[in-house]
Amino acid sequence: VELLRAAGARVRRLDLIEDEALPAGAAGVVLAGHLWQEALPELADNFSLMRDLRVRVEEGLPVLALGGGMTYLLRRVQDSFGRSHQLCGVLPAAAEIVADLEDPGFVEVRAEKDCLLLERGESVTGWVIQDAELAESPVSRNFALGLRHRAWDGYLGEGVATGNLLCSRVLVHPASCRRGMKPFVAACREYAGTLTP
Repeated sequence: VELLRAAGARVRRLDLIEDEALPAGAAGVVLAGHLWQEALPELADNFSLMRDLRVRVEEGLPVLALGGGMTYLLRRVQDSFGRSHQLCGVLPAAAEIVADLEDPGFVEVRAEKDCLLLERGESVTGWVIQDAELAESPVSRNFALGLRHRAWDGYLGEGVATGNLLCSRVLVHPASCRRGMKPFVAACREYAGTLTP
């Protein structure tokens, strides 16, 4: 939040269970953190907010969705209790949450293309706090990020990036990125300029 404010953004809280729509005049959304499986039924019941978010993303609303934020944007999620939930549907993919991790798993995150947080080729440390397996590729095999762990032979493709969207199951702290939140806030300003008063 401090980095967003330092980059010139006005920050408002969004409650994914209670709020029926994005705040009036919202020019960007950050969905990052842990997705509590116990809350999935209530999240899935908020059709109004999910529909509003889907429409706004299609209109170009900038969105950072990291960790549980990416899971929220999926079409369908099965939790570790065996329940299935229809979620936001911004990404045409499904996932299964295998388990919440007791300790975060740290990985090297390399940008495969320019995106709202990272420049192509930039590497930072990221972490995973939930074991979630995607059942389908979210958009294509043109992954936004490459992940590497010391126990792996090479990089694993991860995430989706478009001009207004960055989604990944991996959490990345913006303070570790060269440009911080500046590209995201710039995209929000550009989007705000397209809104009709």
